[in-house]
Amino acid sequence: MHYNPKRSSALSLLVAWRISMEVMEQVDSEERRILMALSQAYQEWEQQTRRQGLQQERQSAIASLMRLRFGAVDSELQAIIPALMNLPTEQYTQLLWQLSRAELLQRFQA
Repeated sequence: MHYNPKRSSALSLLVAWRISMEVMEQVDSEERRILMALSQAYQEWEQQTRRQGLQQERQSAIASLMRLRFGAVDSELQAIIPALMNLPTEQYTQLLWQLSRAELLQRFQA
């Protein structure tokens, strides 16, 4: 089955909602308020963790492509990875395969 991030997020929210509804029936209003705040904090943490994981995967993919193309990722190439991460995957992949090391550095160094 193809992984669908929107479906996965929706299912995660539904499961969290179902659990919270079961718990809410057994708690008073103060506990309910605390649980709602904790639930929101957990969802924010989970989203942030996913974003960080995706960023790390993207950074790793770019570094891998650089190693394949140039043999190593020195400090100059490492410095341009954040700029490449801001590009769509197709675009940074194309640039890494088409441009020379010097052209990449010239294009992305500030």
